[in-house]
Amino acid sequence: MAKKMINEKIITDHKFSAEGTLSIDNLPEGVFMMEVEEIGEVDLKKYLDKFNSAYIKLSISDKVESEPEEE
Repeated sequence: MAKKMINEKIITDHKFSAEGTLSIDNLPEGVFMMEVEEIGEVDLKKYLDKFNSAYIKLSISDKVESEPEEE
């Protein structure tokens, strides 16, 4: 495969982070859902339960990368 000699990309990088003590005692099961490719809907609460009452850092990012249209 030949290497591209000219490369142009548009990247939008949206990030969110929060740091503090996790409190999920009153979070009902089935509320914190995520659609996972090749698995389906997953309840993330069972994973978050392991960190309940711990001081944590939560980070979420959404990166969109595209190549601009040729003019």
